[in-house]
Amino acid sequence: MLRASLTALGLSMLLLWVVGVTDDATTWMTWLDGIAGVLTLLLVPVTRGDSGPIAAALGPALVGAGLIVMFVVGLPAHASGWLVWFTGAFGAGYLGFAAFAFAVQATDPQLESRRPLQAL
Repeated sequence: MLRASLTALGLSMLLLWVVGVTDDATTWMTWLDGIAGVLTLLLVPVTRGDSGPIAAALGPALVGAGLIVMFVVGLPAHASGWLVWFTGAFGAGYLGFAAFAFAVQATDPQLESRRPLQAL
């Protein structure tokens, strides 16, 4: 489930990049959104179901923090308005996904021992 969600986020960021390139939006933000999409797709094979909560949340949290920084820088820089707000929304989505991935991995019963209590 984590891999599928990361793939959807990465493909959505690449779609935002394509729309930004075809619409002649702010160049630096468009290309950084594309880089964020590629980085997200590179995170997909690294994400494993048996990884710990910090390992599952670190990558999306870093990409989300970078997108939020782009949002904050893009507002006073008068970048394309629609691209700035989509970048901020995706940044919030990445941070929300990172929190969700951390919570799921921290409370997942598959990570606990399957031995009965008597065998411990």
